[in-house]
Amino acid sequence: QLGYRYIWIDALRIIQNNKADVEREILQMPYIYKNAELTICASTAKSCSDGFLQVRPEYSEFHMPLILRNGSQGIIYFDSYQFASPPLGEILATRAWAFQERLLSPRLLQYGWRATRWTCACDNGYGGQNGLSLNNAKYNHFLHVSPFGLRLFPRSREELFDGWATLVAKYSNLILSRQEDRLAAIGGLAQELQRITGVRYLAGLWDYEKLPSLLQWNAISTHKLSSRPRPSQAPTWSWAGVNGPV
Repeated sequence: QLGYRYIWIDALRIIQNNKADVEREILQMPYIYKNAELTICASTAKSCSDGFLQVRPEYSEFHMPLILRNGSQGIIYFDSYQFASPPLGEILATRAWAFQERLLSPRLLQYGWRATRWTCACDNGYGGQNGLSLNNAKYNHFLHVSPFGLRLFPRSREELFDGWATLVAKYSNLILSRQEDRLAAIGGLAQELQRITGVRYLAGLWDYEKLPSLLQWNAISTHKLSSRPRPSQAPTWSWAGVNGPV
């Protein structure tokens, strides 16, 4: 009904029990999502076997009755959360591989826990609402990061330090089924930033005048860190060389 002839479904297109096919195709994912016309996200599904078109629960933090002049009755709902940030976490938002897929996609149609949301470079909205127009916003497909809301993505060498630090802090909190994918699952974003800024990417960090500051990353843990992963995962000086949030 959307008028597209082709649909790409990861679980069907990639041969799941073939290691060689998985390793080859998974590195192509950034190109697939970057060049897709539209990405459809089953944001509440735990796996590819779950549905996402079921009846969704009504949720509001506060509500009060309303009586209109004509005698009809209704309810007013009050929510304190931000427009693009659902108060309940969605499963897809916890997955590390979905992080860059969401950022690289020019358009997203997200079937969320409460409503269907639309996100693109110029607009952000959800079912029953008009989209929010962005005044004086330059076209940039990184402009929205759902479900974190509106955020400026680094578009220049000057913005790279703070932007990358923010991205890594969010990304490193997400779930990976294979920790050896820690660099690969953000590699598509790094490649795009390298193209935009002209700065050379070095296994999770950037080779320019702010490299010394980037080396000051630290691991965030409430308990003693376990031993480091295999050296093949990442260099010891990179944040990707430890598992867990940084």
